[in-house]
Amino acid sequence: MLRKTTKSGVMEKIMGPSSKHKHKHATLIWRAINGVMSFFFFLCSIVQFNDPDPYLWVPFYCIPACLCASIVWKPDVVENKYWRVLSSLHIAISCFSSIVLILQLVHYFREEIINPLRFEEGREMLGVIIAICWIVICRFCNPKKSDGSQQIGAMMTMVVIIGFLPFAIWIASCLDSYHHCGNMW
Repeated sequence: MLRKTTKSGVMEKIMGPSSKHKHKHATLIWRAINGVMSFFFFLCSIVQFNDPDPYLWVPFYCIPACLCASIVWKPDVVENKYWRVLSSLHIAISCFSSIVLILQLVHYFREEIINPLRFEEGREMLGVIIAICWIVICRFCNPKKSDGSQQIGAMMTMVVIIGFLPFAIWIASCLDSYHHCGNMW
């Protein structure tokens, strides 16, 4: 990063060519990983049709799918007032849902501590946590807003890892040797 002195004697940051290239590269990665997450949330909404209460969970997953798709279409949409209101509303509803699901899971843990993913409420809670985390990341991690190339690199590494983690969990859930989601399909 280069600096120059203005006429008033104030030092200003000047982005060098490599910094602009990193922002472009980071924006491309950001759009791609949001495309992956949009696809993930869309798949989550599809599998909810076999749930006893799809009227709750299909819209729950469709909203993050649409929010992520809008970032793919236009990465600066996260600065839009309506996008921020919708994401804040979804985060608030998700936090309330996670509290309700925790209270339902506590019922199962009265006798012994067991894997919460054996129960539908545990799997729903994992989905709620993934949605909350991703929407929070989308709200506060915009590669265009960061000013340092190390910050961009660290942020994109975190985003890629967190973006593919739900797919890894889902694939692990579908393996024959991993039976905690036996009634998932």
